[in-house]
Amino acid sequence: ATVGADARSDRERAVDQANPPARSPASSPTGGVRQALDRTRERERMSEAAAGGAKGEEMKRPVARTILAAVLAQSLITVLALPATAAAPPSTAQPVPRPTIDVSDGPDAAPLTPEPDGVISAEDATVDASLPLTPNPWGCFSKTDYPHLSSHQPGTINVVGWTRGCSAPQPTLTVHVELQVRRGPYPLFWWWETIATGINGCQNCTQVKANAGTCDPGQHVYRGKTYSSMTGLDGQTYSATSYSQQATLYC
Repeated sequence: ATVGADARSDRERAVDQANPPARSPASSPTGGVRQALDRTRERERMSEAAAGGAKGEEMKRPVARTILAAVLAQSLITVLALPATAAAPPSTAQPVPRPTIDVSDGPDAAPLTPEPDGVISAEDATVDASLPLTPNPWGCFSKTDYPHLSSHQPGTINVVGWTRGCSAPQPTLTVHVELQVRRGPYPLFWWWETIATGINGCQNCTQVKANAGTCDPGQHVYRGKTYSSMTGLDGQTYSATSYSQQATLYC
């Protein structure tokens, strides 16, 4: 029995040696080393791939900058190469002067409606301004003619102011006329500057006039202003202020 058991044991050992049990790669020393090497290579490949991508991005940036700089340089060259626009020469045309006329003895103008303060502004009128002296029985009024280039004194601009229209001689008539020029950046704002004046008076008369004239070189907008007063036959004092329409004149 013992011999038989030993023989069977020998046979089993022979079979086991002929067919050894399969071992997993991890349980084999050689397999473990191979797996470690494989993992190391995989990590190296991944690191190289990541490094290559970053390097590629870094290489792209200088290229993009170079292209942009080239485009800007070409645009600048194109702009500089364009022909310069020639500046328009200054205009040498001179304003056409208003015809030389003197309307100081022209017909009376149609009366205009006084403003609430009793002063007439004829800036928008198409006729000379006239304004009755504070209602008086004799119909006397203040009148301002157009500013105009004088025919009596060439080269000057003249304006005539009147106290006139009285139906009967009055004890005293006076007139004060001003030639005014517009100043300032019109129409933003502006003012009127008096550059010439004239004063006259008479007694026992029906009308009186005064002239104001000068030249403000160049082209300007002018108007006349007249202050009229009278002492009537009833001993009362009457007065009014009138303005002419504007006139653009050159002297």
